[in-house]
Amino acid sequence: MVEFYDGATECLLIDNLKSGVLKPDIWDLKINRAYTEFAEPYGTFIDTRRVATAKIERSIPQARE
Repeated sequence: MVEFYDGATECLLIDNLKSGVLKPDIWDLKINRAYTEFAEPYGTFIDTRRVATAKIERSIPQARE
């Protein structure tokens, strides 16, 4: 894909799956080695998304009303 488009994006957004993030910590994040080996040659920054804290189950009764 990178060869086809002649480059990569500046920022790679990944979620907190075990295959991508080994230790999900805000200050000491451990990302899978395969992601870092992919991103380094292209100068791509790997950013993670936080886990959602909203409770969907609580909004269902309000939607029924």
